[in-house]
Amino acid sequence: LDNPDREEITALAIDPRNMGSFVVGTASGCVRRLWPQNQYRLKSATLMYKCDRPIKALSFHPRGKILGIATDDEQAILYSIIDKRAITLKKAHE
Repeated sequence: LDNPDREEITALAIDPRNMGSFVVGTASGCVRRLWPQNQYRLKSATLMYKCDRPIKALSFHPRGKILGIATDDEQAILYSIIDKRAITLKKAHE
């Protein structure tokens, strides 16, 4: 992973459609899909989504088509893996 800043990983989710890949959230607000080459090296890492708040939690829908993203300030975002679009919920869940 070419990441000179060595971002702090704050969340992780395994993709139920592609068990060989997983998604991580970082303290800088990035959500990246990681494809491992083996247990020690990454084959590739792609930026899926970027916001200006730290990522607190990630969770896939069981079919893997939607990724739920929660930020540090309790903002909820639904990200469509198929359409590559994000929907931000207006108010944090209480």
